[in-house]
Amino acid sequence: MKIVYMHDDTETLQDAVALRLTDGVHTVQGRARVTVLPLNDERPRLLRNAGLEVDPGERRVISSRALEAEDPDNPPQQLFYCLIAAPRFGKLQIKKESAWSELSAGQNFTQDDVEMNRLWYAHTAATNAAGFKGHDSFRFTLSDLDNETPAQSFFINVHTVQKGELLLLSRGGHLTEGQRLVLNTNILLAWDSSGHPEELVYTLSAPPRHGLVHGVQQPGVPLASFTQLDIAAHRVCYTHDNSHHADTDSFSFVVTNGASSRSGTLHFTIEHGDRIPPTLNHNTGLRLQDGSTETISPAQMQLTDPDTATSNLSFVITQPPGHGRLLLRGVPLFPPLGFTQTDVDQLNLDYQHQLGSLVDIDRFYFLPTDGTNIGYLEFGQLREEPAVFNIQVDRVDRLPPSLSTRRIPSTVVGLGGGRYGIFITSKHLQASDPDSPAEDLEFSISRPPQFGYLENTLTGAYIKGCFTQRDVNQRAVAFILPADMEVTADSFQFLLTDPAGNTMLPQM
Repeated sequence: MKIVYMHDDTETLQDAVALRLTDGVHTVQGRARVTVLPLNDERPRLLRNAGLEVDPGERRVISSRALEAEDPDNPPQQLFYCLIAAPRFGKLQIKKESAWSELSAGQNFTQDDVEMNRLWYAHTAATNAAGFKGHDSFRFTLSDLDNETPAQSFFINVHTVQKGELLLLSRGGHLTEGQRLVLNTNILLAWDSSGHPEELVYTLSAPPRHGLVHGVQQPGVPLASFTQLDIAAHRVCYTHDNSHHADTDSFSFVVTNGASSRSGTLHFTIEHGDRIPPTLNHNTGLRLQDGSTETISPAQMQLTDPDTATSNLSFVITQPPGHGRLLLRGVPLFPPLGFTQTDVDQLNLDYQHQLGSLVDIDRFYFLPTDGTNIGYLEFGQLREEPAVFNIQVDRVDRLPPSLSTRRIPSTVVGLGGGRYGIFITSKHLQASDPDSPAEDLEFSISRPPQFGYLENTLTGAYIKGCFTQRDVNQRAVAFILPADMEVTADSFQFLLTDPAGNTMLPQM
């Protein structure tokens, strides 16, 4: 006889059988335990497929209240939704660890992802996109890797509002030059029947010529587009550029709600005023040779003012130069002493140094002004005291050198090796120059000695071209007597020259 245990096909994995063995007199009782091996034979079942409701452009979670499945043989982590077709008008997104990724056809997510709120749908298409009829969907099958269900669809209903006629009101604004004007609904307003100002988008078609449209929190960064909600929230402004060229400014735009659009222009009235003192940007001074005339350019003297024309920016001379004079268009300045930035820009201002003056520095004092404000800005600081324009005068060597001593040397000394010579020292030859150190004066030999020759006794080299007063002072110049004849007189001719090239008449 065979005893067989037959399982009842439930999901129970443990069972037991109580046994009693007897021989008619004695009895033994026992318990046989049965372990049932699991079998993945149940197909997954879709319990809930309620769909989703979203607004245009909205992003919402797909939770187990909208989508739920079960499998008696597998936990939620092993119950897969396999995508056959992704949404056409939005994105199906899943969060893995700390990053979001988009799901496409051929990919999958699990019931555990749904239960843990890791699955989201984002509507991304415009409500007037081709083929859009107010809803979106994705198709999927359920799988536990052994069993799979037929394809099903999850529908997403996108709320759409029929937008009526787009209306536009543009009143413009009034501001002072250089100021900022925050746009509000009293200045610029567009509306339709949808009640969604964030969907009313302004796009600039022609930016302002004398200012900038930008975000309140991003000065200097031009805006190409903004919404009616941005205007209502005071997030958009116009800033004038401080120019003085026009009393009005404007920008043109197109506003649309996705279904219709309107063109418009917003005008601004600019009130001019002088609020900012001038800025002394350049005051570098001038360098020239004594007795010469140099032009003072904008690189050396420049006054700027964002709300004053250059022709009205003046330099009032409070103390003229002491060793030269200022010329305007070639004519000396006369009281009241002064000139404008336009004069400097057009290179009409010159400084002429007084020839014969012995000073190396000249200067004049001036007070920059825009005719309205008191003081001027320099290095970011407001100053009221006159500024100083310094002039460096480079001395020019115009006088030739001269000989203060010229005597005939006659003392013959032995130089060793049977050679004899006559040293030419500062007792015999001494040059001077009022503009140059004596040691830098040069004796250029135009005719060498007829019988002997000149030698540098420090180097032992022939002196063929020239020697200096320094060589003479160092007792380095000697006339070497010829060894093959007796000579009682000889001479050489030279030119005395200073470092500037001024030359004394030839000497012998």
